[in-house]
Amino acid sequence: MNINLENVKFVLVAIVMLATAVERGIELFRPWLLKIKVIEWQNVVKLGAAIVLGFCLSALIKLDVLAMLGLTYPPVAGYAAAGVLASAGASTWHAVLEWLKTIRR
Repeated sequence: MNINLENVKFVLVAIVMLATAVERGIELFRPWLLKIKVIEWQNVVKLGAAIVLGFCLSALIKLDVLAMLGLTYPPVAGYAAAGVLASAGASTWHAVLEWLKTIRR
């Protein structure tokens, strides 16, 4: 296992880019999401769609975050991890990346 700060920063940059794409993709579904009247269910559907879209995009571009960290798992696990991480949103991961840059100094 070869996890170091550089590997983590590289993974975070990839997740920020994936999360940005997922956020833009979810915006395409906004008209259908607004048809759900209960806000809690709207949020559940939005989060689920973000995870699925993140998984599909990471599989499409072969973004295996677990392999990038040096972990030996099947690629589908890395794609799933990327999808779940991307669903947190780009601004969240950008803040984490900036925090890591500050730690490195």
